[in-house]
Amino acid sequence: MQFDISRKELLDGLVLLQLSGKARQPSPISQFLKLEASTPDSLTLSACDLEIFFNARVNADIATEGSCLLPGRKLYDLLRHLPEGPVRFLLEENHYASIQCKNCHIRLAGSSTEEFPSFPESHKEAQASLCLPLEDLSDMLKTVLFCVNETDARAALTGVLVQTVVSKKDPSICYLRAVSSDGHRLALSQVPLKNAPTGLFPEEGVLLPKRACQEIVRLSQNKEDRLSPIFVEFLPSLVRVFTDRLKFISRYIEASFPPYQTLLDRPSATTRAKLKRQVLLDSLKRFQAITSPLYPDISFQLSPECIALKSYNPEVGEMREEVPLDENPGEPVLISFNARSMLECLVAFPGQEVWMSLWGREEPAILRSSTSKERGELLALIMPIQGPES
Repeated sequence: MQFDISRKELLDGLVLLQLSGKARQPSPISQFLKLEASTPDSLTLSACDLEIFFNARVNADIATEGSCLLPGRKLYDLLRHLPEGPVRFLLEENHYASIQCKNCHIRLAGSSTEEFPSFPESHKEAQASLCLPLEDLSDMLKTVLFCVNETDARAALTGVLVQTVVSKKDPSICYLRAVSSDGHRLALSQVPLKNAPTGLFPEEGVLLPKRACQEIVRLSQNKEDRLSPIFVEFLPSLVRVFTDRLKFISRYIEASFPPYQTLLDRPSATTRAKLKRQVLLDSLKRFQAITSPLYPDISFQLSPECIALKSYNPEVGEMREEVPLDENPGEPVLISFNARSMLECLVAFPGQEVWMSLWGREEPAILRSSTSKERGELLALIMPIQGPES
């Protein structure tokens, strides 16, 4: 195998393949990248850790076809410090790769491609598929990741439920929805689909691992791909995401997400306040100096004029702050929340305003941020904790 490629082109491809996070069952093969030259003008780079499979195509001048495995991190570090210019690769005997860039010559030890697993997609037809901007998919997933459970105690809570739903108000509108929960909170984000999914999307949806969602979010940070149309195919046991130059495959989590719709289908709230998101966010950040893991609660006293926030920590002291309201929220109520949980919800929310709906001090609250119809909707349900009576 021999090819010439620009340093920047190869480096950009390697950046795409730097898998984030750690696999549950680390494999030595995850340390290697597969380089495959099979067409005259492009090189295919592949990475996998047995949970996530990833490949990207970069432009290259292929002189001789072939393939090899090279240590991914070592190759990335070497290229990062090479001078700008064309790079020549030549595969030598015993899986050594000769890399030449201007006056720098490197021989990097590789391995046989026989050890690299094949992508788990052969001869599988998609049950359902859809097309949408990568930015939309990324933003939808990013806003619910904060609510994913970090432990493996309940497998269904370690990922994000993705499903399609039809609008109750207008059956002609179909949404792609993402839902996550850590057992104490629930986050939901959805975006309208311009084109309905083709095929039969599973009614119960599919559970994507958190790492898979993080990779999709990371992909959108690349300016070249952010606004690109992205195709998503849902196969019986895995999801396949691809654009013109990259392909990403991940297995599902084999578990059933808890039924959540009954928590959202509720009568009109008895108390409903419209808040400036940044004002409340800044206030909660100040309360972090008072709260602690042992004393995490902060009380919300809603009255016609304001929300009085209060926290008491016998080890540190106490704090009180009032957030004014522009209109009467309804029935006065005193309710307490975990300060960090509420703060994380607000950080994930877009927009300048948030609606807080309450049904009493012992019922969960719903925070809702509605943006334009094109950008969909985000809401979070948060359980109260036992707080002071006054």
